Amino acid sequence: MNWVTVIWPMIASACLTLAAIYGLVWLRNRAAWAPLLLSLAAASTAALMFCELWGYIQAPIVLSVMSLSLVTVMGYELSRDRLRAPQLVRELQASQAALRVSEARQRLAVTARTRAEHETELLRQEVARAGRVSMLGQLASSLAHEINQPLGAILRNAEAAELYLQQPSPDLDEVRAILCDIRTDDERAGHVIDRMRGLLQRHTLETRRLDVSSLVRDVAAFVRVDAASRHVKLDVDVPGGLPEVRGDRVHLQQVLLNLILNGMDALNGARLEDRRVSVSARPDAASGAQTVEIAVDDAGPGIPADVIAQIFDPFFTTKPNGMGMGLAISRTIVEAHGGRLWAENRNGGGAAFRFTLPMADEAAVE
Repeated sequence: MNWVTVIWPMIASACLTLAAIYGLVWLRNRAAWAPLLLSLAAASTAALMFCELWGYIQAPIVLSVMSLSLVTVMGYELSRDRLRAPQLVRELQASQAALRVSEARQRLAVTARTRAEHETELLRQEVARAGRVSMLGQLASSLAHEINQPLGAILRNAEAAELYLQQPSPDLDEVRAILCDIRTDDERAGHVIDRMRGLLQRHTLETRRLDVSSLVRDVAAFVRVDAASRHVKLDVDVPGGLPEVRGDRVHLQQVLLNLILNGMDALNGARLEDRRVSVSARPDAASGAQTVEIAVDDAGPGIPADVIAQIFDPFFTTKPNGMGMGLAISRTIVEAHGGRLWAENRNGGGAAFRFTLPMADEAAVE
């Protein structure tokens, strides 16, 4: 017995085992050709080993066949990888293209959302400005009276100065006093026109520190003559030393004007002694928030219980000629300032509209 008769059967048995294993693998997945080729190569090698034992084929031939089998399998795997490479490249390109499409869609969605928000804000500004124009139309007689008063005073002072100057020895001190009065009345008329221009201008929200008492006084000056013509007493109760708030003066004037005019409208048909509208302001200590509450109360019939939840809805109105936009615009403005606006009926009769504004940062800290 030589070494060939000992080693060759062992190699042949190992090859038959590999052939059986790869054959079973191929039977489970017949689309994979590599296991089949390995199984055939191992079986062929085992057969050649047995032939070698019988002396038909020399060992170098067996080694050559084994090498050929291995080369065949490796060549098959490499060729399969080369065939799959273009497919992998196409799949990668397709995934990259899908990713680019997804990113483009996201950018378009963000752009569309930003454009929609911008258009909504522009529409809100235009609607608010339309509300201010409408209110100034209601206050036309009041504003005309406010302007006519200083203009009439200027005319009378100018006539008096002319009479003084016609004297042989005019009193120059009196003429200087008259000219000072003319300048004062001119400035008064200019302030009225400036307030009108500020309300009419197209105006974006510009928040800054505001004095509440000054804000309320300016609005009261707008409506006081109109209130007198309606026989409505306008009470203003704003204590000194209130914290400053942060807001836009023009927009907040619009809110106060609308609430006061609504309060006076609610008094149509009321008795003379009941025709009263009150404007007050105080720190909102009840809620615990750093805000100031401004309230407009009237002594009218109050708000019917079945409509109080709807009065802030756009186009809802109880007035015969109303548009139903004043309260909706007012609530939008207040909420844009970080506050809230609500309505309630008073215990003694009448309605109260209240809104809050955040204190200026420094005032809130104090």
